[in-house]
Order: sequence, then structure tokens, then C-alpha cells
Amino acid sequence: MFSNKNKKKFNYDWLKDLFLDCSEEFFWIFIIAIVILVLFVTLLIIFTDILVEIIFFAVIFILCIFVLYIISIII
Repeated sequence: MFSNKNKKKFNYDWLKDLFLDCSEEFFWIFIIAIVILVLFVTLLIIFTDILVEIIFFAVIFILCIFVLYIISIII
């Protein structure tokens, strides 16, 4: 009933045309870099709350050390 003769494979030629003067290695490095960038941004969005808390506590810790240093100079 269904034949595989008419089934087309996905063609990357339109994407390769964007890099007319570039080598195929550069094309695949670019694709991998885009995938890594998307994954990094996704993880950053997921863990933003955790990162904000860590940075917040780090800033408070540094401010406490600075205040203790100022107090030790005054005394």
C-alpha cells in the first residue's frame, strides 16, 4: 500500500548554500556550535533561579568580608 520509492530524505543543500565559499567541515562545526548554544541557553533558562541564588549569596558573603575588614581597620 505504502511504497518507499516516493519518500524523500531531508536535504541539507539549502543550508549548505548559505556557506557557498566554506568547506563542509566548517558547515558541520557551525551546526554543532548552534546545537551546543541552544542547549546552553536552555540549561541557563532552567537553572537561572539557582544561579541567581548562588550569585546573591556570593555577593552577600563578599560584602560581609568587606565590612569585617573595614571594622578591623577602624578598631
